[in-house]
Amino acid sequence: MRGIPRILLVLTLLVLLGWVLLAALVPSGHEAVGAGRAGFLGESEESTGAINLVSAIYLAFRAYDTMGEAIVLMLAVAGVSFFAGSGAGGRK
Repeated sequence: MRGIPRILLVLTLLVLLGWVLLAALVPSGHEAVGAGRAGFLGESEESTGAINLVSAIYLAFRAYDTMGEAIVLMLAVAGVSFFAGSGAGGRK
């Protein structure tokens, strides 16, 4: 019975985290699809200092994507180790 409140707490926190991330990632306005492309093309050299546009996008803008993927991977490993340790064959 002790493990059920713990699981509910973890699930509640994961749902809350997902809700916050969804609210942060979904755009609030109705901008045109091409507006993002124009921003990349127009501001990448000024904001990164790189002359090569491909390198600027890859090194500056995609770094946030890579950091997000690393955070998701770490959360998945933490969740698996948490639930694997609380099972019948795990530590008590």
